[in-house]
Amino acid sequence: AGYLGFAVAAAGDLHKLQMKSLHGQDHLVTTGLFSLLRHPNYTGEMVLWSASVATGMVCVGDAALRAGWGGWMGVARAAMGPVVL
Repeated sequence: AGYLGFAVAAAGDLHKLQMKSLHGQDHLVTTGLFSLLRHPNYTGEMVLWSASVATGMVCVGDAALRAGWGGWMGVARAAMGPVVL
């Protein structure tokens, strides 16, 4: 998913650059990915970073489970302890 997000962001930026160079800086780009998504470069970035966060969460949950903390529930209890106190 991270690679897909990067590809969408890069394709959106490239298409916008090409259209602006052909039609001028004031041209509103409404073709290509911009016909499907209002901001494909930002959408791609959000997909990329969301995939990165999800990967990190899976790694932390797996490490917590292996350490005997009870997986995500152990991590949640450890994180909420200082907040509750």
